[in-house]
Amino acid sequence: MPGSFALAYDNPDTKRLPDYASTLSDSSGKFVIYLPQGGTYYLGARIHAWDMPRPGELYGKYGDPEPTPVAVADGSFVEGIRIVLSPFTGTYKEGKSRRPY
Repeated sequence: MPGSFALAYDNPDTKRLPDYASTLSDSSGKFVIYLPQGGTYYLGARIHAWDMPRPGELYGKYGDPEPTPVAVADGSFVEGIRIVLSPFTGTYKEGKSRRPY
């Protein structure tokens, strides 16, 4: 989805603020997340990078129903990751996550 963010987490708990976020995806929906080091990451994507998704916001994660780990080697890129966005159907919880500033 053009104009969305890809998100990376350092553990499978993706129901929190992300550890890393991409710049906006390009007109084809492609994204790049620059990570500080290799390791195992769990990916998601959405329109807003902070706060909990609101009902109807486009949201997705890599892996269904549980996040699928992605192994990244030091100094390399992983290609071919596809995250499908669909309307969030969960419940928004006020104050669940806040901007870091």
